[in-house]
Amino acid sequence: MKKNRGSLLIEALLALCIALILFGLGSALLQVYCKVAFDSATLQNSLGIIQLREHLYLAADIEISDDELTYKIENDSYKLALVNRRVIQQPGTLIFLIDVDELEFILEDEAIIMSFKTDKRQWKEGIVYGQ
Repeated sequence: MKKNRGSLLIEALLALCIALILFGLGSALLQVYCKVAFDSATLQNSLGIIQLREHLYLAADIEISDDELTYKIENDSYKLALVNRRVIQQPGTLIFLIDVDELEFILEDEAIIMSFKTDKRQWKEGIVYGQ
Protein backbone atom coordinates (compact mmCIF):
# COMPACT_ATOMS: atom_id res chain seq x y z
CA MET A 1 0.00 0.00 0.00
CA LYS A 2 1.16 3.49 -0.85
CA LYS A 3 0.76 6.34 1.54
CA ASN A 4 -0.56 9.66 0.19
CA ARG A 5 2.10 11.90 1.62
CA GLY A 6 1.46 15.63 1.29
CA SER A 7 -2.12 15.39 0.02
CA LEU A 8 -3.46 16.89 3.23
CA LEU A 9 -1.05 19.84 2.88
CA ILE A 10 -2.08 20.47 -0.75
CA GLU A 11 -5.78 20.33 0.16
CA ALA A 12 -5.24 22.76 3.04
CA LEU A 13 -3.34 25.21 0.81
CA LEU A 14 -6.04 25.00 -1.85
CA ALA A 15 -8.76 25.68 0.72
CA LEU A 16 -6.74 28.62 2.07
CA CYS A 17 -6.34 30.09 -1.44
CA ILE A 18 -10.08 29.81 -2.10
CA ALA A 19 -10.86 31.42 1.26
CA LEU A 20 -8.48 34.32 0.55
CA ILE A 21 -10.04 34.93 -2.88
CA LEU A 22 -13.54 34.96 -1.39
CA PHE A 23 -12.39 37.28 1.40
CA GLY A 24 -10.88 39.69 -1.14
CA LEU A 25 -14.07 39.75 -3.22
CA GLY A 26 -16.22 40.16 -0.13
CA SER A 27 -14.21 43.10 1.18
CA ALA A 28 -14.34 44.82 -2.24
CA LEU A 29 -18.12 44.40 -2.39
CA LEU A 30 -18.46 45.70 1.16
CA GLN A 31 -16.46 48.83 0.29
CA VAL A 32 -18.67 49.53 -2.72
CA TYR A 33 -21.82 48.95 -0.68
CA CYS A 34 -20.65 51.28 2.11
CA LYS A 35 -19.77 54.02 -0.36
CA VAL A 36 -23.15 53.81 -2.09
CA ALA A 37 -25.07 53.53 1.18
CA PHE A 38 -23.44 56.58 2.74
CA ASP A 39 -23.53 58.63 -0.47
CA SER A 40 -26.89 57.56 -1.89
CA ALA A 41 -28.25 61.12 -1.89
CA THR A 42 -25.44 62.27 -4.17
CA LEU A 43 -26.05 59.34 -6.50
CA GLN A 44 -29.80 59.99 -6.52
CA ASN A 45 -29.32 63.69 -7.30
CA SER A 46 -26.80 62.97 -10.07
CA LEU A 47 -29.18 60.52 -11.74
CA GLY A 48 -32.09 62.95 -11.37
CA ILE A 49 -30.09 65.72 -13.05
CA ILE A 50 -29.17 63.42 -15.94
CA GLN A 51 -32.82 62.45 -16.41
CA LEU A 52 -33.86 66.09 -16.27
CA ARG A 53 -31.30 67.05 -18.94
CA GLU A 54 -32.53 64.25 -21.23
CA HIS A 55 -36.14 65.32 -20.67
CA LEU A 56 -35.44 69.00 -21.40
CA TYR A 57 -33.44 68.13 -24.52
CA LEU A 58 -36.77 67.76 -26.34
CA ALA A 59 -38.26 70.93 -24.86
CA ALA A 60 -39.10 74.14 -26.69
CA ASP A 61 -40.16 77.63 -25.54
CA ILE A 62 -38.33 77.33 -22.24
CA GLU A 63 -39.01 80.18 -19.82
CA ILE A 64 -37.64 80.59 -16.32
CA SER A 65 -38.58 82.44 -13.20
CA ASP A 66 -36.74 82.25 -9.90
CA ASP A 67 -38.33 79.04 -8.70
CA GLU A 68 -40.12 77.61 -11.78
CA LEU A 69 -39.22 76.49 -15.28
CA THR A 70 -41.94 76.25 -17.94
CA TYR A 71 -41.53 74.52 -21.30
CA LYS A 72 -43.37 72.74 -24.11
CA ILE A 73 -42.90 69.27 -25.51
CA GLU A 74 -45.02 68.38 -28.55
CA ASN A 75 -47.52 71.23 -27.91
CA ASP A 76 -48.04 70.19 -24.27
CA SER A 77 -47.05 72.74 -21.61
CA TYR A 78 -45.20 71.64 -18.49
CA LYS A 79 -43.76 73.26 -15.41
CA LEU A 80 -40.89 72.21 -13.14
CA ALA A 81 -41.38 73.33 -9.57
CA LEU A 82 -40.53 72.49 -5.98
CA VAL A 83 -43.50 70.79 -4.31
CA ASN A 84 -43.22 69.12 -0.90
CA ARG A 85 -39.39 69.03 -1.08
CA ARG A 86 -39.53 67.36 -4.52
CA VAL A 87 -38.69 68.78 -7.93
CA ILE A 88 -41.58 67.57 -10.07
CA GLN A 89 -43.05 68.10 -13.50
CA GLN A 90 -46.58 69.42 -13.52
CA PRO A 91 -49.13 68.46 -14.73
CA GLY A 92 -48.41 64.98 -13.54
CA THR A 93 -46.13 63.68 -10.87
CA LEU A 94 -42.85 62.95 -12.63
CA ILE A 95 -40.32 63.35 -9.80
CA PHE A 96 -36.74 64.30 -10.69
CA LEU A 97 -35.23 65.16 -7.29
CA ILE A 98 -36.22 64.49 -3.69
CA ASP A 99 -35.34 66.06 -0.32
CA VAL A 100 -34.73 69.51 -1.84
CA ASP A 101 -35.02 72.48 0.52
CA GLU A 102 -34.54 75.37 -1.94
CA LEU A 103 -34.72 75.61 -5.74
CA GLU A 104 -33.70 78.36 -8.15
CA PHE A 105 -33.30 78.57 -11.93
CA ILE A 106 -30.66 80.94 -13.31
CA LEU A 107 -29.97 82.05 -16.90
CA GLU A 108 -26.22 82.39 -17.57
CA ASP A 109 -24.63 82.76 -21.02
CA GLU A 110 -27.36 80.95 -22.96
CA ALA A 111 -27.46 78.16 -20.38
CA ILE A 112 -30.03 77.43 -17.72
CA ILE A 113 -28.51 76.57 -14.36
CA MET A 114 -30.48 74.84 -11.64
CA SER A 115 -29.33 75.70 -8.13
CA PHE A 116 -30.78 73.70 -5.27
CA LYS A 117 -30.02 72.98 -1.66
CA THR A 118 -30.37 69.66 0.11
CA ASP A 119 -29.67 68.68 3.70
CA LYS A 120 -26.03 67.91 2.93
CA ARG A 121 -24.91 70.35 0.25
CA GLN A 122 -25.60 73.14 -2.22
CA TRP A 123 -25.85 72.01 -5.86
CA LYS A 124 -25.42 74.14 -8.99
CA GLU A 125 -25.83 72.22 -12.24
CA GLY A 126 -26.40 73.20 -15.84
CA ILE A 127 -29.52 71.57 -17.25
CA VAL A 128 -30.04 73.28 -20.65
CA TYR A 129 -27.24 74.59 -22.87
CA GLY A 130 -27.32 76.78 -25.96
CA GLN A 131 -30.92 77.77 -25.63
